[in-house]
Amino acid sequence: MIKNIKFIIASAILISLTACGTPTSTTTQTDTPPASPESTTASPSPTATPETTASTTEGIIFKDAVKDKLHGYIESLNNAKTTTQTIASNKPIYIAGWAIAPDQSKPADTVLITYGDNNTVATTIPVSVARPDVAQAFKNPALEKSGWVATLDPATLNLPAETTKIKAWSYDSQTKEAYPLNNSYEIVLK
Repeated sequence: MIKNIKFIIASAILISLTACGTPTSTTTQTDTPPASPESTTASPSPTATPETTASTTEGIIFKDAVKDKLHGYIESLNNAKTTTQTIASNKPIYIAGWAIAPDQSKPADTVLITYGDNNTVATTIPVSVARPDVAQAFKNPALEKSGWVATLDPATLNLPAETTKIKAWSYDSQTKEAYPLNNSYEIVLK
């Protein structure tokens, strides 16, 4: 009887240890935002940007811009404000800006980067970079971490080889609604 109890306990421990073991594959995402920008505009850099993830988000409701309401900006693409750029297909794309929720009460859940007229989602970007200028402009301290910055790899985004319009959207994960940020860029991959 004691041998049976010892066997059952040993079996339970073995099963527990097996269940708690390390999984064979994991996916990680960097949640640590880069250091606060020195100026009022975020400056993307390859060492300080969060990883982005390819998105297969379905059911997104792309909304039209709301008159007299800001949802954010794409402030720079490759550290430039030029809205049309030629980019080498083997070079990373640095993109930065800020995004807030439609009611302007908090940062956006994420930023969607889309391309083309049908708003194909290329990637999602976490919103967590310190932007005291945005919080001050809206007189809302909850918007302190409304900035976003990312390094994108054109090879993994499946961008077409022709001139492509790149847009960014403030995304609400609860309602699945996306609101356009003010401005867009056109890129030509070479």
